[in-house]
Amino acid sequence: MQKGYQSIAAGLRGWFEWYYGVTKRADHSRIIITGLIVAVGSILSPWWLPIIFEIAKKYIQIELKIESQPWVGVIVFLIVCVYSFSIFISDKIANNNNKKSELASDALVFRDLLSNSSPANFIDNIRAINARHLYNNDQLILLDKLIDILEDPSKEIINNDLRIEADKLHSLLIDFRDFLGTHFFVFPKSRPKVYTYALYPEWNMDHSGIYDEQKNKLYNTHADNLFVLTKKLLASYDDFFRTGRRVLGAAMPPSG
Repeated sequence: MQKGYQSIAAGLRGWFEWYYGVTKRADHSRIIITGLIVAVGSILSPWWLPIIFEIAKKYIQIELKIESQPWVGVIVFLIVCVYSFSIFISDKIANNNNKKSELASDALVFRDLLSNSSPANFIDNIRAINARHLYNNDQLILLDKLIDILEDPSKEIINNDLRIEADKLHSLLIDFRDFLGTHFFVFPKSRPKVYTYALYPEWNMDHSGIYDEQKNKLYNTHADNLFVLTKKLLASYDDFFRTGRRVLGAAMPPSG
């Protein structure tokens, strides 16, 4: 038993030394796979090792003397399982921490860019947000901003000397309403308010804030569509800038 354990340990040590010497780094998956091969080989050794010994003795003219016991393979297998689980847990914790850090950073970017927006730099700020491809729940901050704009077009972005042409805004409002009606009924538990109810009370949406997992999945799946609509809104601004500033005294058409 002792010789069998020592031979397996020596084999693993030799493999580690060779692999590290070649790659200069540790590869968890390769270590795990090799450990499993050694473990299974040790468990099955009573059947196939004698054949290998005979082949080695006959063709390579080397007489192998390795005593391998099944219990050694079981121990190696358990060690590999524990090692694999620990790697999985540590990686998951690291990924979660990184994601939390990224979300916190992204939220600050949203807040800073949007809070500092003005009619002059709003387009550039939104483009900077889009460039970061922030497809996560922090888009709610952007949604808040867009809802504010749609609820009160005279606030911040559109004022007496800078307005979007009413028909284009009307079309964008319809698209935005239809998209929200399809994918944004209820938000996750952390943000249970039904934002769209404030815009379109005739929808009679459930404003109890009950968490709906399926609708939340839809939100996560189609969140990038919000950016598509944002780009449409920006395209309308761009077109307006190209055609020149106009003051539209007429009230915005109903949302249809």
